[in-house]
Amino acid sequence: MVSDKALSILADLYNPALCIGILLVMFRLRRWRSIGRATALLGLYWLGAFGISLLDYLFPLWSRIGWDYSTHTAFAAACVWFLWRYRQQAALWILSLLVYFWLMRHLRYHTIADMASTLVVMLFWLQLADVLLKRFKNGNSNSSQIPKYERNPNSDHQS
Repeated sequence: MVSDKALSILADLYNPALCIGILLVMFRLRRWRSIGRATALLGLYWLGAFGISLLDYLFPLWSRIGWDYSTHTAFAAACVWFLWRYRQQAALWILSLLVYFWLMRHLRYHTIADMASTLVVMLFWLQLADVLLKRFKNGNSNSSQIPKYERNPNSDHQS
């Protein structure tokens, strides 16, 4: 049987492991423009995770009903959403997130209600962030009318 101390170390390494996964995705993009967009997207996701945490600190929303906002859940959800969005072994990352939730529950870091409520709010934020970024990128709310630009194969310039 694995000790709780070992499980605690494993739980502490999860979010840094997600960041390494994200760095690998960024490395695979190999185009500065794509890396810039991915960084903006990830920043928007993390802004939500920590912004909601700040709101919960200023206006104790979760504690009013006896729960605790889980910044670890929010951060991990943002990272996994990003990895899923870039289709990088999505099932593996989602499974790892579920194992992480089990670890946090087993180690009594958070209740199921803490993690589930945080996850629901974060999923709403992540969807909203995707819609906002898509509208900003397209400059129009109707993306079906936006022409698709392709890189000129004759161009030496790489964006």
